[in-house]
Amino acid sequence: GCGISGLAVGHLGLWSGSFDCSVRLWSWQFECLTVLTGHTNPVRCNAVDRNRLVSGDYRGFVMIWDMEDIAKEMRQFEKNKKKKVELFSLF
Repeated sequence: GCGISGLAVGHLGLWSGSFDCSVRLWSWQFECLTVLTGHTNPVRCNAVDRNRLVSGDYRGFVMIWDMEDIAKEMRQFEKNKKKKVELFSLF
């Protein structure tokens, strides 16, 4: 599996870092709202405030994510999710 290696609570929901090298945002209803990629090693930890998310991986690489950029990623993630639902409803 893709075990969770770090958690952080923010105003948008619960952030998880994972051994699959991604950071995910989960709603309070446990729905995945977005997946952030960019790490090439498992994500070890993350911290969040209203302006940014900081994630670090097991090799010491740190990424700083701006909340405005994350909002764009969330909109694109939602769009892609709707496209998949529409595609499956055709069958």
